[in-house]
Amino acid sequence: MLPQNAAFRATISLSTVGLLSLHDNYPSLCENQPFERENSHTRHVRVQPTLSLYQGAEFCLRAARLIKTAGKVAYTYKLLPDSESEAKVNLCSERLKKAQKEYTGDGSSESQSVKSKELTEELRQRVYAASQGLAEAESELRESGAENNKNRKAAKHIVDLCRLNGGCYIKVGQHLANLDYLLPQEFIEEMRVLYNDNPVSEFDRVKGLIEAELGAAPGELFSNFETEPLASASLAQVHVATLKESGRKIALKVQHPSVKRTGHGDIFALTKIVRFVERNFVEFKFGWLVEEIAPQLYKELDFVNEAENGRKAKELLEGKFGSRVVVPEVLGEFSSERVLCMSFEEGFCSTDLKQIERNDLNKADCAELISEVFCYQVFSTGFVHCDPHPANVMLRKGKNGKPTVVLVDHGLYKTLPIDFRVTYCDFWVSTVTADIPLMKVTCAKMNVGKMFPLLAAMITARPFDEVLDRRRSGLLGLGGSKEADKERKERKDMRKKKREDRKKGLDESADAAMLRGYAVRFMGEILKLLEDVPRELPLLLKMNDCLRHIDHALGQDKNSNLEVCAKWASSGKLKAILEDKRKGLVERMRAIFSHWLLLLRVKVLFGFLLRS
Repeated sequence: MLPQNAAFRATISLSTVGLLSLHDNYPSLCENQPFERENSHTRHVRVQPTLSLYQGAEFCLRAARLIKTAGKVAYTYKLLPDSESEAKVNLCSERLKKAQKEYTGDGSSESQSVKSKELTEELRQRVYAASQGLAEAESELRESGAENNKNRKAAKHIVDLCRLNGGCYIKVGQHLANLDYLLPQEFIEEMRVLYNDNPVSEFDRVKGLIEAELGAAPGELFSNFETEPLASASLAQVHVATLKESGRKIALKVQHPSVKRTGHGDIFALTKIVRFVERNFVEFKFGWLVEEIAPQLYKELDFVNEAENGRKAKELLEGKFGSRVVVPEVLGEFSSERVLCMSFEEGFCSTDLKQIERNDLNKADCAELISEVFCYQVFSTGFVHCDPHPANVMLRKGKNGKPTVVLVDHGLYKTLPIDFRVTYCDFWVSTVTADIPLMKVTCAKMNVGKMFPLLAAMITARPFDEVLDRRRSGLLGLGGSKEADKERKERKDMRKKKREDRKKGLDESADAAMLRGYAVRFMGEILKLLEDVPRELPLLLKMNDCLRHIDHALGQDKNSNLEVCAKWASSGKLKAILEDKRKGLVERMRAIFSHWLLLLRVKVLFGFLLRS
């Protein structure tokens, strides 16, 4: 069940703020620079206000829907009685919370190191047992039907709000749909409809926008224009057309006419809500959320920015992967700030298992190629697509019979500074190889300090204990010692038990329940951490969530993704050293040797894991 915490109480208290306090300060749509930073040392966003009667009324209506939905969710959780199944879930949640608190202490590595090996193992087993119990209780709750499930009722209310208000509300809903390990399964299932079931703008309005942006009606520019959109997303919809002059088939991305008008007000409302929560509930820090969403949304609304991102991504990715990766070509002559013309590329959603089977593609090959593409962006180029949800990462069968990735929607990119990129490479290498000293150093550079195991758990989505316990996080006991043999036997017994659990459908559910439990246990620390880390990291976390969802849908072992990340992280660090003219020959040779040694180490490690 969702935690009954101060953040939830803040949502309820929001209704007492009223619409007038929002309306009195409502900034409307400044076409130019709607947001300005106060200075380089603050993270607050200042909005330049102007107001029209229509815009103010529309803003109040959308805010009223938000408050109404908050009331419905509050009623669902606070006033409706728990069913028998929900009561059992709550009881199991409390047991897991208690077990995790005993095991982790305050969450730092120091609190873990004072425990004896025997006590640590006993406490870990309690956590796993409690996770198993919660997974079974949640399974029973889902089978009991929607009428007995508060989570599903609340999720439906939120989905209805996202559909009704559209725009950035759908964007937020899509992001929530990727948080498999942080939200109840009912939320994930309900929110995922927002990927494919988005509002469609009427063709007359689309036609008017095209004419206003390109200076001519669709019939004058295209010999054929399909009035029904091929796809509709949160901010725009895509129409298939044929150019008159060349006969080339293109995809025309047209912004929903109302998005630019309403988006500014929606972000302002979010800003007011977040600041209200921060003022009244000091234990929660949400400023990083506004800091990331506000400027990024305005970048996504500017298709000129998306066109530039697409051109650069095409050059980098196709230059590295050749025909294995396709980025649609941007046709600038038929593009503007709100209309984007691209070459039409065939493809299907990366989580569409029926299409993957129909095209005789190997799911493991698909997952590996997708991981390779994004690891290359993060660790090697530093130019990163930060919205890789399944509809943006498409697949098709290549001429060689292998999968080809078709990457679309280039509105949300982040450029990683070289220093941060090298630090992030070191962090991934240290996490996968259980190099605790290096992990501490890299996390200190990212303002994390002693809570480094928490950051590692967030980024890798591995249970907290796997990060704290060197034996299980690294699994690098490659020697022939008795200790290594004992650990191999322990892992073999654990895998046997997991195979039995998998037959009952409980293995992955237990892991997910455990991760959600840790998220609740350390919610305050997580929010504080996100407030302090470099601004690049929250978007990378969002990207990781999206990719993890794709990997999970393709049924891939977690170790395979970690292997890809480790290889590319090491390669990225080597690339940075070789490109640094200040590095001498000896340092470069040492870096090359370390890189190849790590690749060998990782190959042996993960080859052993995947075989056994």
